[in-house]
Amino acid sequence: MAPHIPDEIVSEIVSPLLKYSDEVFSDTSEKPLLSQYSSSTYLLVCKSWLRVSTPLLYNVVILRTTAQAKALGEVLKSNREFGPFIRKLRVEGGFGSVMHAILKCAPNITDLFLTLSVWGSDDVGGLCTGLKFVNPRRVIVVDGGKKNKQVARLFETLINIIPKWDKLITFVLPVSDERAEALASALTKSKSLRTLVVRTGDFPRYLYQMGDIPSLETIRLTFWGPGEAIWLQHMWLRDIREEVDADPKMKALVTYDFGSNKLHDISIDSDEDTSSNPSSASERNDVASDIQTLESLGKTSGHTMQKLRFSLPEPQGRGSKSRLPTANPSVLLLFAALTHLTWSSPALFSFSAPPAGFSALPNLETLCLLDCSSSVLGVFTQLALDYLRDVSLDKPVDVPGATPFLQRHGAKLVTLSAPLEILAKAKVFDVCTSLSNLEVVAPYTKVSPERRALPDNFISCSTPHTSLTKIYFKLWAPLERQHKSAIKKVFGTLDPTSFPELKEIQLQSANWPTSEKEIPKNEAVIFSELLRPKGIKLTDQHGLAWSGRSGR
Repeated sequence: MAPHIPDEIVSEIVSPLLKYSDEVFSDTSEKPLLSQYSSSTYLLVCKSWLRVSTPLLYNVVILRTTAQAKALGEVLKSNREFGPFIRKLRVEGGFGSVMHAILKCAPNITDLFLTLSVWGSDDVGGLCTGLKFVNPRRVIVVDGGKKNKQVARLFETLINIIPKWDKLITFVLPVSDERAEALASALTKSKSLRTLVVRTGDFPRYLYQMGDIPSLETIRLTFWGPGEAIWLQHMWLRDIREEVDADPKMKALVTYDFGSNKLHDISIDSDEDTSSNPSSASERNDVASDIQTLESLGKTSGHTMQKLRFSLPEPQGRGSKSRLPTANPSVLLLFAALTHLTWSSPALFSFSAPPAGFSALPNLETLCLLDCSSSVLGVFTQLALDYLRDVSLDKPVDVPGATPFLQRHGAKLVTLSAPLEILAKAKVFDVCTSLSNLEVVAPYTKVSPERRALPDNFISCSTPHTSLTKIYFKLWAPLERQHKSAIKKVFGTLDPTSFPELKEIQLQSANWPTSEKEIPKNEAVIFSELLRPKGIKLTDQHGLAWSGRSGR
């Protein structure tokens, strides 16, 4: 028999597993309707865990679907003692009559999150009649701008009940000025409100009426979130402060919240400063911006340098092609220690077929070719590059020149990133037999529609590919009509026996539904369901997958 563990210790163990953070609960941004691991599983460990975990499990409840609301309603119906455990309730829909029963069973709710983004086919009746059973201390309202009878009914209920919530301390207004103004007017009748939170980019005029609320201590202006540019927040802050400071009541009440941003921080993209870095030249990522600098770097430190970026912009104006710089490929011989090379230049090599015995870059592992000429591709095709493992070919890399390059070096590659037209022409899965990760860059916009199309048999190979684990379709947003049908066909006909290790396909354009109403017509969900029976998950740009169900 296992030794008894005090309930306090069990609580410390399970609390992080069962509780939603307040950041998650109060997040006003739209989130994909993705499922999470069922936390109720922890209750099955033993009676001690069940006893301690039950109050924690119901402490914060987030309802995103009708199924979740109905499930909670059934639990509370048969276990009425669970209802008082609910302290924070987030309701992201109407969810029908069951909401009346849930709210009636949960008299101890202190924090309530409501959305006015409900669909016309939704039912807010239970929510509206149930709000009278709760008396929250904090209320958060979000508004997506929808206008229908259900929204109007819920909004009217809120306007009428706000003055009756005599425990209300904090209210978070939605962004919508029209509804926010009406809610603010209702809040002027509150005798307990202390903090009003407003997300805005300016100073809403309706806030002047809040200055006469006796209990109000703070109006906290929060800006559009931590993702906003600092310079934009500075501009807003300057204009808003001028208006606030002109009114004594507002000046005494208003505070400013920029989330995780600090006003002294700056969002600046610059190359790494190596002047104060004691690292050796071999650890730096040196940059050459012309042929002369490239040759100079090679002669002075090429024997130790490990990382190099050659970046030379294309000449502009009339006759620019005739003014492209020309380099002798022998310059590559100077960089014997190089392991990482980025070549971003339309510069030409004086010859594309090196003489016999020409051996350069013997230690190169990673090669990134951006906007390079066919002569440059020709030289890299002829080099041995025995240790090459990672390659990135970015548009508009020459397609005819890239094909023999992949045919020469493809079998060595572990990771590859290249435009679709190159991968399709080279038959990437037959050529790159050791490939583990493939990044498919969207077709170059200037190529013909035929070359932009995703071939029906793109994810196929003549013999099973036993090393490929992931394919990432990058920069395919928004999807063109021909891409939607093509992707559906490619995913549907993909043979998992040809790619036994393929576990993930990432699609940058995938946007998971944020409400259950969006699920049936969501393209990403349709694509995901095609791959699921094959043992392959579809993920979005953040690596999040659709699981086919949602809930806690």
